[in-house]
Amino acid sequence: MHHKIDCNRELVALGDKDFKIGHCILNETISCTKLSAAVVVILSDNFCNSSYCLQEFDIAFRVGKPIVLMLKGGVDIKNAPQAIKELFYTYVRIVWRLNDYGEYELLTSWINVCNSILELGGNNIVK
Repeated sequence: MHHKIDCNRELVALGDKDFKIGHCILNETISCTKLSAAVVVILSDNFCNSSYCLQEFDIAFRVGKPIVLMLKGGVDIKNAPQAIKELFYTYVRIVWRLNDYGEYELLTSWINVCNSILELGGNNIVK
């Protein structure tokens, strides 16, 4: 995404590299989420069964961040909480599908993904 905007700071936050070691995970999740312009959720059956992942989703939802669902393969949406179901059935999502060679392929382009996230995040991306 760096090639799309004129910004020298890191644009993607990940807990493994951005959380402060020794601090409360919940507080770090809240802090990181509040600083973000948009949240991308990699939705899977494991995500829907993980209390921590659902807590991350809930934080993003409660602080009003745009949430982009990215699906890798099939997801049994019946097992998802209601808020995720509403996003799933209401908004366009990023989908990876398994091709004939057993590899996942993105059904859209990375350019479309980047442009969409930038549009959702508005002016908050470059601050």
